[in-house]
Amino acid sequence: MPDRVRERIRSILGPTWERIAAADVRGQQASPPNQNRHVLAAIYENVGHFSLGEVAAHYPGRIPDLLALTAMANILERSRDFEVLPQLVSAMASPKDFRHHMLTLGLADHLRTYTPYTVRLPSPAEGGHRIVDLLVSHESGLTLEIETKTSDEFDGPRRAVTHANAKRGISRAWRKAVSGERAQLGRSLPGLLLLGGVTLRVESLEVIQRAAGEWLQTHGRWHPNIWGIAVLTYWTYTLGPPPQSTPHGEPVEVNARAGVQLRAAENPFYTGPIRIVLTPYASESARREVS
Repeated sequence: MPDRVRERIRSILGPTWERIAAADVRGQQASPPNQNRHVLAAIYENVGHFSLGEVAAHYPGRIPDLLALTAMANILERSRDFEVLPQLVSAMASPKDFRHHMLTLGLADHLRTYTPYTVRLPSPAEGGHRIVDLLVSHESGLTLEIETKTSDEFDGPRRAVTHANAKRGISRAWRKAVSGERAQLGRSLPGLLLLGGVTLRVESLEVIQRAAGEWLQTHGRWHPNIWGIAVLTYWTYTLGPPPQSTPHGEPVEVNARAGVQLRAAENPFYTGPIRIVLTPYASESARREVS
């Protein structure tokens, strides 16, 4: 399975993957080696090292990487019908753009799967006009704007997010997306701010959710068109204790979920006409076999 997932990523990303891999090789050959690797290159390498003998030794590291890569491949494949996908994929050679676009696609896929709304990724604007990342439309004609913001505080997974980290990241994102001079989310249409990280620790989701709830209690009243703040990660976890390695060649059954996890804090002062329900755990499958 690990080799199949890696092949799917190479096939989907094509030349973009070649650029990511080449840049990573140059970075690792530098003196000293580049410590700020592209997150996809690091996950791809970890999945390549995955073997039966390493399952228990590296739990919970290797399995979440495998699940994250599987979820990313699935979501990229399901996103092929978005007209702007080739442009997004081309930009993913940039570590920052990769995190940003994968968060956006993850929420878009979630909304298309679990809500009745129509989801659209706008084309890049011309003339420097600021646009949002997602448009969610109801059959009545109402539209919800969604803006994605990435933050170093939410990059993970090596460090957990503290409450102070969460408040700092939320403050910066809110200023850029909502309250700043060139904010993407206006004051007329309903809006949602999306935060998170590709490898954000699962246990950090509730920390950020609580901080977002506190932030909206004090800042939400000035922006009643903002539905709330959502946080997303691909770095999920297995269900139950780590599996024990078995003789070479025998499959190991791992109870796990490949998908995205979401948490949301709703603005108590929201007055918009559209309300969405974000399922906390969107899973591809509850059981995986690693062979």
